[in-house]
Amino acid sequence: MRLSPEGSQSPRTLQTAEATNFAVLRVGVDGVVRHADASGEALLGEVCGVRLETVLQTTPRTPVPPWSGNALLLCREGPTACRATFTSLPGEDGLLVCLDLTPPSADTLLSLRHSGLPVALRDADSIFRFVSPAFAALFGIPERAFRNAPPESVLPKSSARALRQADRATLLRMEAHAHTIPLSAEEQPVRCTSIPLPRTAWGTAVLSIVLHTDDDTFAPDVDPASGMGPYAPWQILLDEMPGLLALTDFEGRVQLLNKAGHTLLRLPEGIARGRHRAELLPERIAALLAADNERMQREGTPSQLEVTLSRYGHDGSDRTFLVQRFPVRDHSGGMQGVGTVAMEISALKNTEAGLRQRLTNIEAMVATRTEELRVANEALHRSSTRFRALFDYAPDGLLLQRDDGTLLDCNRMAEATLGLSRHELLALKARDICREGHALPVPESEDTPLRTRTELLRGGVAFPAEVSVRSLDIEGERTLLVALRDISSRIHTEHRLNLFELVFRNALEGILITDASGAILAVNPAFTTITGWNERDAVGRNPRILKSNRHDRGFYERLWHSLHERGAWEGEIWNRRINGENYPEWLSISAIRDESGATTNYVALFHDISDLKAKEAQIRYQGMHDALTGLPNRALLLERLAGELKEGQGTGRLCGLLYIDIDNFKTINDSLGHEAGDKFIAEVAEHLTLLIRPEDTLSRLGGDEYVILVANPGEEREVVLVAERILHHFSQPIALLDRELHVGLSIGIAIHPADGKGPDELLTNADLAMYRAKAQGKNTYERFSPHLHDRIRSRMELEGRLRHALRHGEIVPHFQPRVDLATGRIVGAEALARWTLPDGTRISPGEFIPVAEDLGLIFDLGEHMLRSSLAFTRALMDEGLPDITMAVNLSLVQCRHADLVGRVLAALRDTGVPPERLELEITESAIMSDVTRTLRRLDRLAALGITLAVDDFGTGYSSLYHLKHMPLHTLKIDQSFVRDLPHVAGSRTIALTMLAMARNLDLDVIAEGVETGAQMHFLRDHGCRVVQGFLFSPAVPGDRLFDLLRRGVCFDVNVAPGELSFDHP
Repeated sequence: MRLSPEGSQSPRTLQTAEATNFAVLRVGVDGVVRHADASGEALLGEVCGVRLETVLQTTPRTPVPPWSGNALLLCREGPTACRATFTSLPGEDGLLVCLDLTPPSADTLLSLRHSGLPVALRDADSIFRFVSPAFAALFGIPERAFRNAPPESVLPKSSARALRQADRATLLRMEAHAHTIPLSAEEQPVRCTSIPLPRTAWGTAVLSIVLHTDDDTFAPDVDPASGMGPYAPWQILLDEMPGLLALTDFEGRVQLLNKAGHTLLRLPEGIARGRHRAELLPERIAALLAADNERMQREGTPSQLEVTLSRYGHDGSDRTFLVQRFPVRDHSGGMQGVGTVAMEISALKNTEAGLRQRLTNIEAMVATRTEELRVANEALHRSSTRFRALFDYAPDGLLLQRDDGTLLDCNRMAEATLGLSRHELLALKARDICREGHALPVPESEDTPLRTRTELLRGGVAFPAEVSVRSLDIEGERTLLVALRDISSRIHTEHRLNLFELVFRNALEGILITDASGAILAVNPAFTTITGWNERDAVGRNPRILKSNRHDRGFYERLWHSLHERGAWEGEIWNRRINGENYPEWLSISAIRDESGATTNYVALFHDISDLKAKEAQIRYQGMHDALTGLPNRALLLERLAGELKEGQGTGRLCGLLYIDIDNFKTINDSLGHEAGDKFIAEVAEHLTLLIRPEDTLSRLGGDEYVILVANPGEEREVVLVAERILHHFSQPIALLDRELHVGLSIGIAIHPADGKGPDELLTNADLAMYRAKAQGKNTYERFSPHLHDRIRSRMELEGRLRHALRHGEIVPHFQPRVDLATGRIVGAEALARWTLPDGTRISPGEFIPVAEDLGLIFDLGEHMLRSSLAFTRALMDEGLPDITMAVNLSLVQCRHADLVGRVLAALRDTGVPPERLELEITESAIMSDVTRTLRRLDRLAALGITLAVDDFGTGYSSLYHLKHMPLHTLKIDQSFVRDLPHVAGSRTIALTMLAMARNLDLDVIAEGVETGAQMHFLRDHGCRVVQGFLFSPAVPGDRLFDLLRRGVCFDVNVAPGELSFDHP
């Protein structure tokens, strides 16, 4: 149904404003659409040639012109109510059908206005577009006050809120919604039903009808004798609809049937109400609906039926209807009855039958053509023997074929070239001997033979061939003579030469080739790009043209000694461009020797590492300075503090530290935002810089914490005065972002030598003093005192327990299994440190590992974990259990140890574990801490057969340039990137990038922290073969892993993501 506001325009006027609301069709006497205007095509698509009844349903079924009435138009966007007018064409056979989709403004709204029903129509923004007098009377508000007004401007707040909530629910689901509306804060709410109207003059709208009020102050203006009762509101609306719409109870008695329904069932208007379906419908149809009622009462779900009424048409033909049925519910959700909508689909069924007949005809035609081709092939094969003497002993492979690719004959060389017997070849088509995507050429005429290269197949393997094809006329038939020759050897030679040339010309590294005397023979474009020397000027000259004079004579003597003894040299060197600019490069030189061992050429490859050097310098700077403020960071502070203490050692010289923390910074950050918080941190830093001497150091440790190093104060009081001066300065507000902010600071003071001997102790004591200042009420300073050692004492107790634990074996490895996603079997395990005190208390690794690092015990802990894990691996081997790889983490300290390789080798030798059973995991930070030394150590470990993996990949700042030169085997995806898979786009992108990079670097991939089936399936689908995580098992004691391997536990990894259910061992 479409509704319009009062005083809406005529159809012709609306045709101009909205062309698609009015359409014209010309229909022949046979009922087929002959022409549609632009609006008709926009609404219905390609409608010409279609029977009118397939797109327009009217009651009666075949109107006699002139006729006008409601109809149902089957638009491309779905069924739409419209007004149809049928008119005879003057002087022609056929009809003119005018379709008006504009709202029947005067009819529908006028009928609702004078029905006595409380009805309101609102658009998608809940703006009132129409209210009946009865609706306005409910609230005691004049009807005109509602026009184009939002609910809040005319109704009480509670009523307006209820209407908006009802509108949202109705439009969200696009279905009827039962609800209540409070008339005021004191009165009981009234029951109401809202329905969505997809097509109105205001777009999608909501029509609400008040069905009942408790005090009976409202009663619809409906004749009591009509028997419609509570369905009167709906009868007025549904009578406007062209299709059958009915409401029955579950016993089958009709509660409501619209006018179109009476017409369809050929009943006098109004006679159906209260009668049983068995009185109105054929017995078979009544029984079908009764069974569906029983099902709907059990399941509460809608249904769709296809019903055929025999000899129902005016011409005695059968008619088929699509019947959609749904439960009707009350305000509490209980089912009251069944709603039914029926639409005739006879024309659609007839169309389907026609399509099936056409398909049968096409299949018969295909069968006939296939038989014709078979007969023609047999005739062509019989004639092929005439050409045997012409090509049977030719040196090239020869084939005879038809245009359709049928092979007619072949000679012996063709059999040898293609690796097939004559019988096998003639069973194939020409395309079958060609690689996919390749084909034999076909000349246009006998005068235009073709010669080309293609790829043929021999034993399923492609090889390059030179093919010549000539068209012949043999007994009036066009036949192709194909000569072919295997050119694999020639192509291989050409390919290698082309490949070498492409590599040489397109390499990013500069390449220089000399003869044995050092004269330059060739350079590539990258050489010119880096040095500025073009090939014409460089060839014939000596590489000394690049010498920078930055290296002494000994450097070049060592270089040539390596070339003579080992035949190669690699390292960093400074050379000079043609413009005189010196630059660093990484250079590799190889000597090329002949069969006798004499050097014939030298080949040098190099790349400019100027950017790398600059980045390294930048990294060094960034590593010692705060990114936000540019101030020295903790590392640089401690370096300067150590230098200050060393310089004053034995002289009694003082050194002071002021540990500063901004009070209530979190409040500022949360209220103004992180960007303003960062500006505030930088502003405070600028103010502090102005309050210290040039020889003092202001550093930022992170967050809102600063430390001032007061160098060589004359007396302790000078350090205190600095703190007082800072507090006095910040007693005045700071201007930031057009605001004045009052800043409070808590300052802890520690002075050497009284409050600490070394840098770390002095900084710790200043930190403790700062926390004491905060405890004293903030915005003050506090000098370190001995009683603050309580906190230090707790730390020392933990340190003592940690040393005892390492000595007495309280820290043991637990093992988290790694699972092969292809088989579900355990293929490895990662050793993780676990500490349990004798009384059963567990201490988190996050608590004791940092302490071990601070105490320098992390090396001993790592050595203990390595040997314990290898001993457990040896025990598994002795029991004959399945081979698994044991992964052990290496700390930064272990990686830096000069004898790392020797210690690992000793642990393997002492436990008797083969190197290939051990995997060492190194973090990105450990790799990047000292690239050159780390590379040498990793090379030696890899040479032993030990697997090397990058742990926590993606969380650090590793250089891909260095990474690709590391002898790594495995890349581990950190759990922080796995956690949000596969639903968060950012995590998906990062994971896919890592997997692609691993493939390009030929690295295996292990994902850790896998906790859901969806994560597992995503990783496996994108190439990750091995995972670990709580989805399969947490880290377990050794005896538990021993039991899992002994029992051959195999996890189920082949179910759908939603069906995964693993029991943690």
